[in-house]
Amino acid sequence: MKKIKWGIIGLGGIARKFAKDLNETEGCEIRAVASRSQVKADEFAATFNAQKAFGSYEDLMQDKEIDIIYIATPHSHHYENTMMCLEAGFNVLCEKAFAINREQAVIMIEKAREKNLFLMEGLWSRFNPAILGAFNDVKNGLIGNLCGVKADFCFHFPYDADKRLCNKNLGGGSLLDIGIYPIFLSYLFLGKPIRMNAEAEYFPNGTDKNLVMLFDYENGEEAILNSSLQYFSPCDAYIYGDEGCIRIHGRWHEANAYTRFKKNMDEPITKGFGTRPFSFKYEIDEVVACLKEGRKESAKWSLQNSLDLMEVLDSVRKDIHLNYGAIEETKLS
Repeated sequence: MKKIKWGIIGLGGIARKFAKDLNETEGCEIRAVASRSQVKADEFAATFNAQKAFGSYEDLMQDKEIDIIYIATPHSHHYENTMMCLEAGFNVLCEKAFAINREQAVIMIEKAREKNLFLMEGLWSRFNPAILGAFNDVKNGLIGNLCGVKADFCFHFPYDADKRLCNKNLGGGSLLDIGIYPIFLSYLFLGKPIRMNAEAEYFPNGTDKNLVMLFDYENGEEAILNSSLQYFSPCDAYIYGDEGCIRIHGRWHEANAYTRFKKNMDEPITKGFGTRPFSFKYEIDEVVACLKEGRKESAKWSLQNSLDLMEVLDSVRKDIHLNYGAIEETKLS
C-alpha cells in the first residue's frame, strides 16, 4: 500500500517529537523538511531520515511528491504558512493553536474548501485513548448527569523576553500554548459556554503568564480552568457528574490512564491504556485514515470544532484585554 509522504516546516522541539512518532507510524515516511536555515534542515533530515532538506519553506513547496505538510512554526506564522501550503496545493496538518484568531481560521478553512484539500488543527490530545475513554464513559452515563469540568496546565518557565514562549509577537504566553488544553477539554465535554469570566497576570513585556477562567453553560454546568507559566501543578483533570466523577491522571493532556469514582467513593475503577506520554501517533493515525478515505476533514476534530475553540479563545482574550498586535492581521504580504 502506498505510504503517505509528509513534509514538515518549522523544525523546533515539537517538530522533532512529531517526526519521531511519524517514523514509528506504519504507512508514513518523511519526504522533506524545511527550515529558514539549511544547516538546521540538513541536521533534522539526517536525524529523522527525511529524504530531502530545504533551506526555505518556499523551496519545499516545489516538491509535488509530498502528500501532506505538518506545520510546526510559532502560532504567529500558522495562518501565513497554512495559506502558502494550501495555495500550493498541499493538504495540511497545522499545529495548535490553529491560528491567532477566529478570523484567520475562517480564511484558512475557506481556502482549503476552495482547493478541495484536507485541513486539520493538530490538537493531539483529542485522539488520546485515555481522554477518549473518559469521554465515552460520560457519554454512556457512567457518572450520571454531567455537572462540570476542572482542569489546569501549569509549569514554571523562567521569564526570558527573547524566548518564544514569552514573546507576545510570536503568539507566546499562557493562553495559546497551554491554556488551550483545559479550554479544549471543557469544550469537548460541555461545548461552548454561554458566559465566561477570565483573569490574567502578565510578564513585564505584557505576555500572559497566569490565567484563571470560569465558564458557565446553558444547563447549569460549569468549568473551572487555569494555566500558568509561573507555577507547577500535577495537571490532573476532573469530570464531575451527579453520580460520580472521573479523574484523568496528570499530566492529563497526555494521559495513559483515568479513574472513575462512584459518588460514595467505593470501588474506584482505573483504566490504563499503555500509551506513551506525548505521543502524536493517534493524531497521525487519524490524518492517515482521512487521507486514504478521501475525507477533507476529521469527524473527530472537525474544522467547525476548531472554529468554536478559536471563538472561545478570542472571548477569553477580550476578557483579559490581551492583544497580539500586528500578527493578528489577516492580509498576506
